[in-house]
Amino acid sequence: IGEGQLIPGLELGILTMKKDEKAQFLIDPKYAFGSLGCPPRIPAEAQILANVELLDFVENGKAEAILSLTSDERNQKFSFDEIEKAASIEHKRGNNAVRS
Repeated sequence: IGEGQLIPGLELGILTMKKDEKAQFLIDPKYAFGSLGCPPRIPAEAQILANVELLDFVENGKAEAILSLTSDERNQKFSFDEIEKAASIEHKRGNNAVRS
């Protein structure tokens, strides 16, 4: 979210969701691929139907906050699962930054 990897309409929809929620979004062309489409698969002015299941997420900024603590502070305040999830998020962001 917020990194330009999703169409705007999908980002807006996902931001309204809660953990474990399933949703369908019918996305208007102006929030999808617009008048150009994305040939050859998506024609111009196409509405996009997206089925989304939000399994889990890390709140914006939480990963950075967790990883900025010393290892002793992290272990006292957060579970292993929370720390692992934050590290995974940062790993993916790092890989995406290198690819860009």
